Amino acid sequence: MDSKFNKHKELMDKIYEKPQYPKAIDLWGSFYADNKDQVIYSNWRHNNIKRQKIENLVFEKLIKPNNKILDIGCGKGFFLRRIYENFGDSIDYYGVDISEVAINLAKKYFMKAKYTTSSGENLPFENNSFNYVQLISTLWHVVDQEKVLKEAHRVLIKGGFIYMVIHKKSIDPFLLFEFYRKLKKSKITSNKVSLKKTHPSIHTLSLDSLRNEIDRISNNLGLTLIDKKIFVSHIQIGFYRKLKVPMFFLIKIADILNKLPFTCYKNLEYRIYRK
Repeated sequence: MDSKFNKHKELMDKIYEKPQYPKAIDLWGSFYADNKDQVIYSNWRHNNIKRQKIENLVFEKLIKPNNKILDIGCGKGFFLRRIYENFGDSIDYYGVDISEVAINLAKKYFMKAKYTTSSGENLPFENNSFNYVQLISTLWHVVDQEKVLKEAHRVLIKGGFIYMVIHKKSIDPFLLFEFYRKLKKSKITSNKVSLKKTHPSIHTLSLDSLRNEIDRISNNLGLTLIDKKIFVSHIQIGFYRKLKVPMFFLIKIADILNKLPFTCYKNLEYRIYRK
């Protein structure tokens, strides 16, 4: 592993070193959430009924009994356990993460999988090893998206599936945050509301650049896009909580938006590719 991957691994391990909120579904939320409200919101985004129904249909469509599946960037193993809830012991579960801290947490959270500490850019598996590979909110956090997708393609059998979830830009449903962001860009600041980040950035590409890279790489690899869908609404919880908007109201609005067909308020997209 060269120096840039070592540096990335050290950063990830540092982020995961001291969990503040162990009950957070998302491993990121366990470590860098500013407060419990953000954890509640993050848990809702992962565990809301609409998302579960959509992903259950995806899992049932792509995964069959006796399959071997791989989660690249598995974190604490949440999505492996979600699949287990649908298939039980009928399939073989594998997870990799660049962070040894994350892998140790995953071994406690979901014990049915075989875990390996590894970067997605250099997977420790033979060619054509898996029927299904997933990268859920992973590609925005890696050093080299092209190497990761090439490795996912390499270890996938012919006719196998890659399921990925990526972020997209969305519009604030109340528009107030959009107005504030424009003011901030104009160097007008507020003492009461701050968007200061409290965690190190590990994103190597902008959202638009990431999506363009995925399109380019998947085409070069000969992957066939067979389905995509925009899902999971997004509200700037931290911003509105600082304005004293009640948490139950924000979650309720997010839940309503999640059920509506308007994709402009949603910031996740899943894509399914076949090799």
